Amino acid sequence: MTCFGQNIGKSEKTTQIKVQQIKINSETLYAFTSGFAQSQTIKELYLIHCFITSDVLEKGLIENISQNKSLILLDLSFNLLNGQAGGLIGKLLSSHSKNRDDRIWLCGLRGEVPENDVNLEGICELNLMGNALNYKSVKDLCYFLQFDGWTRSLNLRYNQIDAEGLLEIDKMLDNNENLISLDIRNNPGITPNTDELEKFGESLKVISKRIFDKLIRNIKLFKEKRENNKFQEVQEEQNEEDEGDEEEEQKLVCYITKYIK
Repeated sequence: MTCFGQNIGKSEKTTQIKVQQIKINSETLYAFTSGFAQSQTIKELYLIHCFITSDVLEKGLIENISQNKSLILLDLSFNLLNGQAGGLIGKLLSSHSKNRDDRIWLCGLRGEVPENDVNLEGICELNLMGNALNYKSVKDLCYFLQFDGWTRSLNLRYNQIDAEGLLEIDKMLDNNENLISLDIRNNPGITPNTDELEKFGESLKVISKRIFDKLIRNIKLFKEKRENNKFQEVQEEQNEEDEGDEEEEQKLVCYITKYIK
């Protein structure tokens, strides 16, 4: 398995890896992901229904994936992740965010623009559907997400998130303006008949509307940023064309001046 992991790191063509319905322990997972730190092509990693616990996640995955700079999508759906997993995954997202922030900062010091889209140099999409994430998981994860500027999509469907967890998500979105896709359906605290929120002086309808409105706000901001980036690209292209025209004009002037002399 270690050889396989190292080959992944050396591969220049492998962009997606999917492992499904295979029980994986921490040693196997660590060996399997050993080449991820060096890989520059892996974009998507699917570990679905692999009986991964929070302990296996911590010992077998976090270290190697944290060092990777090409992974965009991480799918850990239908595993056994519980209360401890939220903080671990939050740290993983934080390390990817730091890598991108450092890259932008260094380019800024040099007066350069990153050659590649920095958005695509770390996890943007995270699927945690069908685990056992609870209030503690969500609280720990939201602590990191409130400072996260890169994660766009998060799937928390079919977990054990209660009403307090829903309130943590709502609070996190007060600060997070980058998350544009969030699935929290089929959780105990988010069912139409739940009365848990009443003890917090809230109603499911009201808090769901708040979360929805904040996601709509983020989507609008995302579109504005994208349009601004497109405008800047057009301006840069136009400036390059103008510079080229000026060079041609200078050559023409020099040629005419030389001819007159």
